Parts: sequence; structure tokens; C-alpha cells
Amino acid sequence: WPFGVLPVYDMVNHHLGKCNTRLKTTEQEMLEGGFMEVEVAFDIAADTELYFSYGEKESKAILRDYAFLEPYPRTWDFLDESGEVRRFTLFSPEGPVLLWLTDQEATNRGMKPQERLQAVSSSLWTRKLQALTSLAQFPRKDLEGFAASAERFLARQPTTLAEDETLARHAPPGDRKTAITVRTEFKRGVAAAARFLRAFLLGEVGLHPGVYPDPERHTRLRGGPSNGRGEGRARRHHHHHHH
Repeated sequence: WPFGVLPVYDMVNHHLGKCNTRLKTTEQEMLEGGFMEVEVAFDIAADTELYFSYGEKESKAILRDYAFLEPYPRTWDFLDESGEVRRFTLFSPEGPVLLWLTDQEATNRGMKPQERLQAVSSSLWTRKLQALTSLAQFPRKDLEGFAASAERFLARQPTTLAEDETLARHAPPGDRKTAITVRTEFKRGVAAAARFLRAFLLGEVGLHPGVYPDPERHTRLRGGPSNGRGEGRARRHHHHHHH
């Protein structure tokens, strides 16, 4: 990124789940014209806080580059026994889970690599449904394989999740505590992904009404404004993660 401080734009927070803007200006246009143009990605209610996305980066990379552990949804990856990177996005501790395809897997399915991800610029509710739809298209053995791989990965770690939780609780503030806390959240994420996939395979969660109710419907029932895209009116709280 060839720019330093970008007035006004730098006031917008990153939030993968609440991302509601997109950049219209290309890098070349910014260099030549010295301006940026940002637009909302879909209809939002008045007074909604604007968010953008640093990209669907792995959550440990977000922490390394921007010094904060992002809120859900979080993307994590781990190495399986064969050394292959397994990557997934977890939308909440309860799921759902989006499994990322490798470029090769995308090619095998006749997809262009960039089509392997759902669009960031759609509402979180829409993206959760897209994640579930995506899971339904995976062969059962692939889902079982991913879940088993996640469970074996956790079993190979030198400390258990419970031990990490204890270590994090008692560590004095500082880099060590931060490292243990991130490791704990990472393991929680891997365990939650495996758990959700097992439940999905058993038919305990899936594409049926009521699992992920549209929050906009509840906003309307409370008499709040409707934006038609499942986001509801944003609360005014600001937590800036700027460097």
C-alpha cells in the first residue's frame, strides 16, 4: 500500500463481519488523482457505522500486522499431517463454518480461484447462509476429513486448550500473555470448527428456517428502521484499531 495517512478513510474500522463499504478507486487512480472514492456495498440504514475489510486474512496475520485480534468472523489455518494448509472461517463460537478451497480444489470444481470465497461485501446474515450452502456442496468424506484433521491437529499440540486457558488466566500482562491468549483463541476456533462440522454431518445444524434467523426481521418487529439487507440499525460504539 503506497500511501501513508488517508484522512477520513482511516477513521473507518476493519470488521470482516460488518464490512459494508468497498473501494471504487483503483491504486493507479489514487496515485494519479490523489483521491479515493468509497461507496457502500449494499443498502444500509441511516447512521450506520461504516466498516471496511483488510481482506479475508488469517486472524493471526491481522494480529501481527495491525496489533489486534479481530472480532468474529475469524479466519484460521492449521497444517494437517501431510503439511497441507487447512483454512476456515468461523462466524461465531457456535458456527457456521466456511471451508476455504485451495486453488487446486477450486480448479478441480471448475471454479476460478477468486470464486472460492463468498463476497465480503454482503451482509453477515447472507454470508452465514452462503457458508452453509457451501458446506452442503462438499462431499461428506471431505467434511469428515477436515473435522478429523482438526481434531488430530489439536491432539498433537504440546498443551491442551484447558491448559492454555489456565496459563492465559495467570500470565502477567505482556507479550507472553498475548501470545497464550491468541493460541487459546486459535485452538478454540479449530475445536469449534470440528464440532460444527460433526453436528452438520449429523444433521443437527443445516439449511432450515430458524437456525440463523434474519436479524432485520427482529429489528422491524421492534419498530426499528428497515434496510432490507438483514443488518438492522448499528449501535453507536467505536473501537478504533489504528496504528
